[in-house]
Amino acid sequence: MEILIRGVDNSDMDSIIDFNTEYGNGKAVWNGNSDPEVGNKYNVEYDITDILEWNKTVSLSKEKSFKIFIEEEITHIIGVLEKVYKDGISDLRFGNSIIQLEVEGKDLPVGEYVLVKADSLEVYDTVY
Repeated sequence: MEILIRGVDNSDMDSIIDFNTEYGNGKAVWNGNSDPEVGNKYNVEYDITDILEWNKTVSLSKEKSFKIFIEEEITHIIGVLEKVYKDGISDLRFGNSIIQLEVEGKDLPVGEYVLVKADSLEVYDTVY
């Protein structure tokens, strides 16, 4: 998915970026072969490294469209839960992207829009 870098914070060991997408804005740890530059567009893949929990960090969404936004310093993503595997991995459709999640819980609502609270969002530059 294409993002536009709005800001970069290099004060920590990781580069934290603020970014815009066609679905809203978010904040993530940057992983790429080059440093992110404010004003540049990048094609990225998303990764949420935390183990999520149904009805706590993943829940049904009242909104029925793709969206990304920041609330209380946490990036929230609304997408469609496309598939749930037996090993606890789930596929979340976010626009044209698929984000794999590890979600604990039962009876996850496949085919429904869900809200994911992504405290550990990372993006990977897909250009090598």
